[in-house]
Amino acid sequence: YGLETLSEGTWKRWRLLINATRLSDAGAYRCRVATSPPIVFDVTLKITAPRARIVDERGADVSEKHYNSGSLIQLKCHVDRVPFPSGRVTWRKADTVLTFNTSIGGISVKGEPATGLVTSRLYVANASPRDSGTYSCWYEDYAHDNVTVHVIAGEYPAAMQDDSLTDSGAANSNDNSSSSSSAAAQHFAPVCCTLLLLTLPQLQSNNRRHCRAEFFVRLSLMAWAVLMLSYVYKGR
Repeated sequence: YGLETLSEGTWKRWRLLINATRLSDAGAYRCRVATSPPIVFDVTLKITAPRARIVDERGADVSEKHYNSGSLIQLKCHVDRVPFPSGRVTWRKADTVLTFNTSIGGISVKGEPATGLVTSRLYVANASPRDSGTYSCWYEDYAHDNVTVHVIAGEYPAAMQDDSLTDSGAANSNDNSSSSSSAAAQHFAPVCCTLLLLTLPQLQSNNRRHCRAEFFVRLSLMAWAVLMLSYVYKGR
């Protein structure tokens, strides 16, 4: 804190100075002049501090993200309530400050003075498990947010491959079952047709009405036999 006195003729002015303002400096202040009667002037100081937020692709707050090995990591940081001119936005991994010429990728910063919003993006190309860790976005040294990044090598692709193998195995099984049923029908249908033809001479020698009824009965029994034999063949 500091006190500054300004004199203009018979007037004097006192000014309270607060350097490196913090949120804890907010509150009620009183200026009191020792006159008779005393002069008192009250003022309330409100402080708005910048706020850093790491968000995902949809703009929602995020504290943890997962990536596959070889993918591009993209982290976005919004800093609002920023005074003009704005301060510096930096990215860190653990305690290491990342810069534009860092080999991991790049950093971009875009400011919108009219809205008091600064947006910064961090890009990490061809991510590997060694890029896993805690990343933080800082506005100067007093506003920051963190996100934990996990880069997984090979697990998700393997799982997808296993799923595809399982699906293909099930499809092959269904195909085999269908082919088995078809094979059964192809094997037993000629046999049943032969038996039916052998019975025709005997049927022609009997009464025509009884012949027709017996023919359809035998035909139904043979169709049922083909169906049962196909199920037995399929179970084998």
